Amino acid sequence: MEITAVIIGVLFAIILSNILGSLFPMLPLTLIQIVFGCLMALIVPEFKFHLEPELFMILVIAPLLFREADEADISSLWELRKTVFLMAFILVFITVFAVGGAVNLLIPGIPLAACFALGAILGPTDAVAVFSLSSRIKINENLKNALKGEGLINDASGLIAFRFAVVALTTGGFSFYMAFKDLLLASLGGVLVGFVISSVERWAVDMLKKLSIHNTGAYMLTEIMMPFICYMFAEELGVSGVIAAVVAGARQTPPFRKTDLSEAEFGIAKSVTWDMITFTLNSLVFLLLGLQLPGIFAEVWNDPAYTHFFLVLCAVLVTLILLVVRFFSLAVFATDVVGDTMRVKLKNTLLLTLSGVKGAVSLATAFALPIFYGNGLYFSHRSLLLFITAGAIILSLLVALILLPVIADSAMRDNSESNVRIAILREVIAQLKELFYVNDEGGKSRAARDVIKNYKERIRGIEDVEYDRRKKKAIRTLWRFMYRTEKEILEELRKNAEICDDLCRDTRELLPFIYRDRLREAAARAMVTSLSSRFFGGGKRMLRLLDEAHSLAVRDQFIKNGALLAKVLRATHADLPERLADRMLNERRSKAIEIESGMFGRALREYSPDYEDKLINGFYVERRVIHQFLERGEITVEQANALRGDINRLELYALSEKYNETAPFIKMFSKLRENTRKRGSGR
Repeated sequence: MEITAVIIGVLFAIILSNILGSLFPMLPLTLIQIVFGCLMALIVPEFKFHLEPELFMILVIAPLLFREADEADISSLWELRKTVFLMAFILVFITVFAVGGAVNLLIPGIPLAACFALGAILGPTDAVAVFSLSSRIKINENLKNALKGEGLINDASGLIAFRFAVVALTTGGFSFYMAFKDLLLASLGGVLVGFVISSVERWAVDMLKKLSIHNTGAYMLTEIMMPFICYMFAEELGVSGVIAAVVAGARQTPPFRKTDLSEAEFGIAKSVTWDMITFTLNSLVFLLLGLQLPGIFAEVWNDPAYTHFFLVLCAVLVTLILLVVRFFSLAVFATDVVGDTMRVKLKNTLLLTLSGVKGAVSLATAFALPIFYGNGLYFSHRSLLLFITAGAIILSLLVALILLPVIADSAMRDNSESNVRIAILREVIAQLKELFYVNDEGGKSRAARDVIKNYKERIRGIEDVEYDRRKKKAIRTLWRFMYRTEKEILEELRKNAEICDDLCRDTRELLPFIYRDRLREAAARAMVTSLSSRFFGGGKRMLRLLDEAHSLAVRDQFIKNGALLAKVLRATHADLPERLADRMLNERRSKAIEIESGMFGRALREYSPDYEDKLINGFYVERRVIHQFLERGEITVEQANALRGDINRLELYALSEKYNETAPFIKMFSKLRENTRKRGSGR
């Protein structure tokens, strides 16, 4: 299969797996992507390809670690430097000897050097897998920073230990002194290479700025190249490319950069670009892992030298050894981050232990195992070691995915993110109403109402996300029930002669526009009605329905329908949660307020010149409310920064040229509408 087709197939699998992950949030995305990779390898044999360790490290792991270091809290990592050092270096070597010794006892036929090589493969955690898991759970900042620091640099110690084990396997020689010296030189050399290259990049960019050359695209491309350059240059010098990429990434953090307008523009482009790159590479890691598994399992599973029970037992025992060694080691090494009381210590040590998952980095390293000994004999145990590695990776992921949420949830006592966001937006609405009431005709201007409506719609969007697929389906059914019930109420009133035919018809014509955001059939009906009124006549009734001079009788009837609908909804759905019923009725009530105030349907057809100013006022108030919540201790600094980032993106979009370019078109349609109105009155 051509490489182009392979790339397109992998990208399509990334998109589809992420869509499935969003549709079924109860299933971990990492597991979905691994399964996708396995299916691709089984169904399309052309997708089976050999994983080149060096290529994988430079093209995937180096940029991911660079970006993670860029986003890391350097000051917090420095405070935990002792713990991070013990976890990233000493724990790796303890794991090498523990796993190597255990495997040598379990399978005496495997050379001791090969057993130590397996320990080196499984010693470091996979930073990508750890970050993927930590994004799904909530743990305290010290634990998270310790895991990040460990994941960023422990690949270096694992790879160096692996190299020495392979040298011992192929040549039969080994020296602890040389191993320690090479580890020290590789680590310090990686730090030096990363520092020098990032300093040169920083100097070059500053020189371009002094020459008044402000090219954000060129700066962005330079930064994207940084992890590849650092890794390649470091490896050519015989030092750690992983550490070089991490140090270069850490040097991109705000403490090492100036704060000016060009940096702000670059920061926006950088965030968007790196988000796309890391999204693709993170997904690619687990897809590649899945692609390799069928071939690894098939090779040794069908080998008559090993029984199936023996193979599974080896993978399970090695995984247990990894967990036990990590738990007891962390109980000694991580005393600074696990807490004070015995219960908290035990819980946090378990969190750190289970978060030490293995991933595609371990598998890529395993593929670097030699095929032949130094004397030319075939290394027959290579497929078994690959199988144990793959089994330990899968088991560590499954154990973490199952147990981490349980332990993390029991350790958490804070409010959900959605509740915090809703509380903030409601406070913003309350303060905006006060502000607009004082400064803007009692808050009755169109722009003021549109801004408040915008915030209400944001609340509705957050509330919608709370419900899973089954509940969303039930909610759509309820909206459909409300829509049909309203039409039945109108028909019943008409039959009983409580309203006239014209009032019944006009109010019915209004309903599709009320429910179009919730129901497809209502949206389709509203679109058909609008098109027919515009192109096929009958526009007078539609203009009467949506115009400021709308019949008071229709408005009053719609409001009365709301009270009748509430009674029917409560009577027929007695088991409906009170909060949900109130939310649905309040949403409909807000439409009634729009109609009553003459605002309904005008946002898309008339231009409000002061809308942007009112919207900027809203963003200012929102920032103030976030600061108030932070001062009261109701949100953390991390939450506050995330919320401020959302405001920055919304404000940037609101002030962008593309957004503002729509205003002339709205003005044009408003003018055409006004001319139509004048011609109608002239007749």
